[in-house]
Amino acid sequence: MIGINEGTAAYFWFAGIAVLLVLCSVLLTVKVGPGAQGAGVVELIGLLNGVNYPDAIGFKTLFVKIFATIFAVSGGLCLANEGPMIHTGAIVGVATCFLPFERFKFL
Repeated sequence: MIGINEGTAAYFWFAGIAVLLVLCSVLLTVKVGPGAQGAGVVELIGLLNGVNYPDAIGFKTLFVKIFATIFAVSGGLCLANEGPMIHTGAIVGVATCFLPFERFKFL
């Protein structure tokens, strides 16, 4: 009978957790917030040039962008963090413009 040693079991445990984290990231992006697909820089350039991306700016996109990036990096994917952080910052900046305070009226 062929047994599984501790090294092989640890590898499959690590690989299983990585697959689970990446699967959570993918399902979160595809099912909950499709506006969070991609890095986000191209979508923001398009928005600034007048192209309509319906779900590129919103709280659901912000939530999905943050947590999907965390899950993808935790799962071991080689992901550039600059694009998602630019997209996240743009969503926070747009949300800041709509805060009901007098100091933000000039924005």
